[in-house]
Amino acid sequence: MEAKRKAKEEKERRRQEKNRRKRKAYRERQRWKQGGFASGQRSTWKKQEKENKKGKSEKKSRDERKKNKSNSDSRQKSFSRTPSLEFNEAKWETSMEKALQSKNFPRMHHLFMSRLWAEAKLSSSKKSAIVKAYRALSTSYHPDRKSVVGEDSNNDMYKVAFQALNAAKCSCLEEL
Repeated sequence: MEAKRKAKEEKERRRQEKNRRKRKAYRERQRWKQGGFASGQRSTWKKQEKENKKGKSEKKSRDERKKNKSNSDSRQKSFSRTPSLEFNEAKWETSMEKALQSKNFPRMHHLFMSRLWAEAKLSSSKKSAIVKAYRALSTSYHPDRKSVVGEDSNNDMYKVAFQALNAAKCSCLEEL
């Protein structure tokens, strides 16, 4: 019992000491604000206070921009420019057919970019490799070459594919 009582008293004494230090620090801050020290120090304090507020708001806006950027980066990761380590031609063809049938522009854009980057990865001159691969793909997916009389839906598919191919080429060349 005696040990519990002493522990309780010690805890209470520490709490009182902590509160006393807090009150003392608070009184000193108030004196500083009121100009209890030299008046020149008061103006310095005001300047520091303004700078602190300004710094906090700048830091907050910087953090928000960083957060927004990371959110947009995470959204774009699903359609990143880097292809998988092994480029699988058959898998690419089947994925492209599915995207073509559903007229899924973002998916086609991603597939074309992965194809162009895979070709660029194999060559030392990346720009010329991208242009060469683009030319080969553009002949395969050009709407005029695929048009069949009486089938407008087929032509529309290839128009979307060609737009995605052009966008992918521009994206790849911009990133070089």
